[in-house]
Amino acid sequence: MTTNRVALIVGGALLATSTPAAPAHASAALYSCDSGYVLEMENGSLHVSGHPCSGAWDGYNAHVTLETGPDAGTYFCEIVFFARLSSSVDGFTCHLT
Repeated sequence: MTTNRVALIVGGALLATSTPAAPAHASAALYSCDSGYVLEMENGSLHVSGHPCSGAWDGYNAHVTLETGPDAGTYFCEIVFFARLSSSVDGFTCHLT
């Protein structure tokens, strides 16, 4: 075997063994917010906005919990943006779980 083929095989093996060990960034993320509000969008989905919130990153298919207020509850959102500086969350295409 040539050196290039050996390097390709070793590199592929390293990638295959290290990929599953990487964290599942943004999958099944959970966010907990002290308060917030929910808006119904024209397409029937919900937009969830919460503050202050705990969370670590933007996420997909995530649960957002509003602890207090008239819209308190847990929502499942397809897309969530987490603003680290303000500790606020905006969830899009959500529904109440």
